Amino acid sequence: MSLAQQNFRNSWWIGAVVTVLVVALILPGIRAWFYIINEWEIVEATPYEVIAPALKRIEADLVNFGRFRPLYWLIWHTQRSLLQDDVLVWHLVTAGMGVMTCLLLFSALRMLVGAPLAGLGVLLLLFYPRGGAIWYNLVYQETSGTLLVALAGYAAVRGAVSGRRGWDAVFTVAAILVGFIKENYALLLPALIGARLTLQMAYDRPVRAVMPALFAVGMFFIVLISVIGTIYLRSPHGYGQVIVSERPIYLDSLARVLLPAGVIVPALAAAAIWVRRKPLLTLFALGTLALWVVPQVGLYNERIQERFLYPAIVGSAAGVVIGLYMLREVRWRGAAWAVWA
Repeated sequence: MSLAQQNFRNSWWIGAVVTVLVVALILPGIRAWFYIINEWEIVEATPYEVIAPALKRIEADLVNFGRFRPLYWLIWHTQRSLLQDDVLVWHLVTAGMGVMTCLLLFSALRMLVGAPLAGLGVLLLLFYPRGGAIWYNLVYQETSGTLLVALAGYAAVRGAVSGRRGWDAVFTVAAILVGFIKENYALLLPALIGARLTLQMAYDRPVRAVMPALFAVGMFFIVLISVIGTIYLRSPHGYGQVIVSERPIYLDSLARVLLPAGVIVPALAAAAIWVRRKPLLTLFALGTLALWVVPQVGLYNERIQERFLYPAIVGSAAGVVIGLYMLREVRWRGAAWAVWA
């Protein structure tokens, strides 16, 4: 009998006990009804009605509230129609989306920086202060939006590693769907383009091979921002005006994004070292990180909640682990201090 088999036989019961305890602890919580309510969006039992209610919500967003999130409403009404008021099934679906998001992010980062640092990135994504509510509250836009961002990121990495055009098609579709989830997710499209281009350069792939996908996403972004801006301007009393009309909190938003993730120390330290080795690649990487974080920081006012910044959290999590990987590659002794910071 091998040592691995012995360890498995000696420890399987520990895993079983832990599993039973976890299930016993969370089962009462996942049957709680209040999780199924997001402010005024209360789940009602109206089976087999998806398109008409979704179109009604989308129209109300466009006309009255200055919002653009059609894919979110389509997903929400599909879930409401199929799952109705079964809170347990709602939780299973939401948890499944969280698991898929973590698997995609972990797989993408593992190809770039290895399993240990990829695990750190997933932990940052899951346990960011109060942002983790999107994995147990059942009707947040950020849940499905983050899943699509993770899919686009995974496709970008696979496309760069393998050089297969099919992954660029997946990347393009996922990025376009991201734009339909919510306005702040639409602002991620330039960062996704920058990430795909940076990865292509990092793996010494020809840039022209990925240009059709990047051009498609870029043109879609230009049209999308024009549409969102038009909707915003035509709704002077809508939510879109409220978002930016009150006191902005740039420094507070920046602190919420960067400090818990510790992205400043490893990213800037890595850039300072790598800029001499690969200046163009380093500048593209820093530019991508800035495109990912800065628009999110400047978007909202003092009414902000942590989950609103979740798109930036994904970029911060990726930035911290890639920065630490770069420091490890040059055998920088301060890498351990960067982790603690």
